[in-house]
Amino acid sequence: WKKAQKFETSLWAKSKGSEDRIHTHEVGFDYFKALGQTPSLGSILEVGSGPFTQTKGILHNVPAAKVDSLFFYDPGMDTYLKSVSECSYKTGKLAKYKSSGFWPYSVTTSSSMPTSQQFDTVASFNVITHVQNGYTWLQELYDSVKPGGLLLFSDYYFVGTHENFWYVPDAYYHPVRPLWKVYEHFFKHFEILYEHKDVIHSEPRGLHDTVGYWILRKKPTE
Repeated sequence: WKKAQKFETSLWAKSKGSEDRIHTHEVGFDYFKALGQTPSLGSILEVGSGPFTQTKGILHNVPAAKVDSLFFYDPGMDTYLKSVSECSYKTGKLAKYKSSGFWPYSVTTSSSMPTSQQFDTVASFNVITHVQNGYTWLQELYDSVKPGGLLLFSDYYFVGTHENFWYVPDAYYHPVRPLWKVYEHFFKHFEILYEHKDVIHSEPRGLHDTVGYWILRKKPTE
């Protein structure tokens, strides 16, 4: 896992861009229409935010959302703030997407998961394949959402592992490979407000089999 994090932070430290597949996620989430035009997102946590975050893509599509604060967590946070020139929150504010200026919300950053508090809205896009322990991470993700709160979740799941997987560069960045049944159990604790799945064909087989997009509401009785 430490090796995977080293590869990941090194990749973004060399980046000259200012966003990471935001449009891909816009399409996958159908431009977040399921949130409504003026959703109350309250306190937002983005888990595994990377240097550019997906939160600015969410806010771009629902600009009238009611937001109290932003919290970005990523193990590589210290590197991103120091070494990524276009880091979206380097100034302490979140840069807007496709326009100049910043969102008027307070921003907190951390290289440690905030396990002692819960948030109204949690976003996690393409994170589980990078983590140290997928089961522990899903439990922490669940715990971070307030009862009745929202989880915007997008990630891959797999049907198997090609015998040569560990010899291709992608394994250095994505060592964890969850099966669908793991998500199936996790989603039982939420109401599904939106779901979309795309099958991805790639070589070697099983590298990225399916990517899904979900907007979930944590069951208030949990």
